[in-house]
Amino acid sequence: MNPRRSNQRNHALTRVEVLVVIITLGLLAILVVYSMAGAYRKFLVVECGSNVRQVALDYRVWADEHGGKFSMAMLGGSPDSMGLVVWTNYTTLSNEFGTPKILHCPADQNRSIATDFSTGFGARNVSYFTGLIADTNSPNAFLCGDDTFEKDKKTVNPGLLEFTANTSLHWSSARHHYTGNIALADGSVWEGVNHSNLLKLVSQTGLATNRLVVP
Repeated sequence: MNPRRSNQRNHALTRVEVLVVIITLGLLAILVVYSMAGAYRKFLVVECGSNVRQVALDYRVWADEHGGKFSMAMLGGSPDSMGLVVWTNYTTLSNEFGTPKILHCPADQNRSIATDFSTGFGARNVSYFTGLIADTNSPNAFLCGDDTFEKDKKTVNPGLLEFTANTSLHWSSARHHYTGNIALADGSVWEGVNHSNLLKLVSQTGLATNRLVVP
């Protein structure tokens, strides 16, 4: 008995077709990973913004209880004052903060989270600058926020940072990839501020010279 012949032919994938499938799947995987990474970066910006918002709120609470003055003014607010030590200033507001965890940006890989204000708390636990001359009478002054600035294309060092509306001020690629979060003296918070909006905020402070303290 002769075997039946089938008009259908088995079609095996050629080597080229296999390579096309592999490359296509690889590209799809890259797109998925890139999309997830972007979403995670946005999530960290929002989480950081939430911290900055809480810090700004606690600043305002403290000011309401101290004649409308922020803690920096009570510490002196001059370059040689204790206000230049960021973590010392934040320790002043420890009762309002409740926990130092809100002073750490979740995207900051260079600093660690402190569990309380009494056990080794210091600059290594703080991610946010303090506006040294922020005042409730200057609602657009910088109060606190991400410290990842670059001035004249150089990373800002810890300590006093002074700049004007004409200063070449940028965000670095660290932490939020050329963006950052800033709280103003009126308690408002600007999340994911890019370079152009950063310059706008600087020009709107109404201050001839802005002075921040970077941890």
